[in-house]
Amino acid sequence: MSDAEMIEIKPLDKWDGSAIKNRLDDAVKFFFTHTNQYKENFILIDIRLGISLMAVGVAVFALIWDYMNPFPTSRPILLICVCAYFVFMAILTIYTTMIEKGIFLKAKHGNKSITVSSYMKRFDDQYQLLVELKTNKNGGQPNESKLEDTIGKWIDEEGYFLERKFEDDLKRLYSRMLNKKIN
Repeated sequence: MSDAEMIEIKPLDKWDGSAIKNRLDDAVKFFFTHTNQYKENFILIDIRLGISLMAVGVAVFALIWDYMNPFPTSRPILLICVCAYFVFMAILTIYTTMIEKGIFLKAKHGNKSITVSSYMKRFDDQYQLLVELKTNKNGGQPNESKLEDTIGKWIDEEGYFLERKFEDDLKRLYSRMLNKKIN
């Protein structure tokens, strides 16, 4: 075997909830984008990056302005830039908590589009996955399905991720959603 073929699989820290949640989220993303050939839509990430870019732009402008016009003269511009920066950060915070709400995947395949979000409380072993499927056939009405279970079902005692077990649960969830759409 070549070095490229040898991939060392490391166990997860069973007590690190965010690492486990991220690993499960990555598996869900892989399931929809590779296994089911959905094409990912990056609009939520692009909006977040745009807001952040504006905030950084204001900070860079303030830095350059202060360099060109030393402090006493640049005070009003610096004050405006600092206020604008905090406004952009407030907008970013509201956007991530009210609009994104844990959504980590928006994707489309043909006439089907999905939105996937997950939740896992701190110091809790319950993983909640919410998948929303929209098709043109059902008038744009979303078909929601939820997978909620303990992470112990998909992570073994040593911390290894039981990918096949998790993928089987995802397949059952997805086929249930497709059957609901038809009926």
